[in-house]
Formats: sequence, structure tokens, C-alpha cells
Amino acid sequence: MSPGSLAAYRAAVLTDNLDTYLTERFLGRRVQFSDDSLLTLFALLRGRVVQQPTAVVLTAMPERPGHHLRWIRGSTIRSLWRARYLPLSHPAFVVQVLRWFRQLLCTGAICWLVVLHLRHGTAPSPWLIAVPLALGYAQALRYLTVRRDDETSTYQIATWLLTPLALLWAGTVLRAVRWYAIATCGNTNWGTRAAGPEVSLTPG
Repeated sequence: MSPGSLAAYRAAVLTDNLDTYLTERFLGRRVQFSDDSLLTLFALLRGRVVQQPTAVVLTAMPERPGHHLRWIRGSTIRSLWRARYLPLSHPAFVVQVLRWFRQLLCTGAICWLVVLHLRHGTAPSPWLIAVPLALGYAQALRYLTVRRDDETSTYQIATWLLTPLALLWAGTVLRAVRWYAIATCGNTNWGTRAAGPEVSLTPG
């Protein structure tokens, strides 16, 4: 998916799909959100979507579980659209299927490990903590490569050191929220943003 906060599309991607873009429905309900993902799908059906790795954008991220819930509902609808409309040989279709497989595999593995340790009353292996922690720190290193004028180096390093908390949040709360959002993806009422934006920015 091309991020809505920093993306460019050929005009034909929108004009050739204008009716669908303005009247999209899912399970009989209007869908008025996740338009960046929808435009990406239109572009994939026409040709390619490319990423510029050196492009950087500072965007507001979810602040509460409810925000994640809404984002994941939109992501679920888009993933179903990719599986339905993209050719089986399309790389994006293959990637989508692999993502579903990975999600099921990871969730199943975690549940199996928990049951296994509870049944035998043994402490979890240190490797079960050390490996995800090392991978998480390695992935988060990219955060330190972006210099920002609104954050000091000390602040950035301190944020990076909090990676274990982010991993814990993602592995527990967000994992549960994801499955709930998938099960309730037909609820599209939030897309109108009648109560205002999901997040806010504090002036520097």
C-alpha cells in the first residue's frame, strides 16, 4: 500500500475508477475510508506501484486501541479486495496470501507455546524472549537514521530503547485488537469521522 500521507498517483488511476472510488460498498455499507489503499489497488490493476526509500514523511499515528481497530478494519477490507480482484499470478496477490499465512502461523505458534508451558508448568525458554527482542531492536534502528529538528538525539535513543514495550504492546493488545477488527470489519460507520479526526497534533 502507498501511504496516504505521502503518495502520488497518475490522474487516470482516479478518473478511470471515479464511480467506484465515490460509491464503494462493503457488505452493503458505504466505505469512506482507507482511500490510499483503494487507489493503490487501482494502480496495481493498471501496472506497478513503486516505493521511494529515501522519501520521509512525519505522520500522526494511532494513540489508542480504538484507532488501531479502525485502521485494521480498513486494512481487512483492502486485503479482501486484493484477493478478489488481483490475478493469482500478481506479486501483490502472492504477498497478501503470505501475510495471511504468517498471521495465522504466528498466532497459532504463540497459542501453542502458551498451552505447552501451562500444561507442563515449565518456564519459557530465554530464546523465546531474546530472539524477538533482538529482531525488534534491529528493525527499529531505522528510526535512528532520520534526523528531526523537533527531537533531540537523546530523545530518539530513549525512544529506541523502549522497543521492548512496543513489542509487548504489538504482541498482546494489538494482536487481540487485530482479530476483533477482522471479525467486525463490516462496521464501516467510523469512516465518516463525524466526531473529528482520530489523532491530534500538539503545536511545537
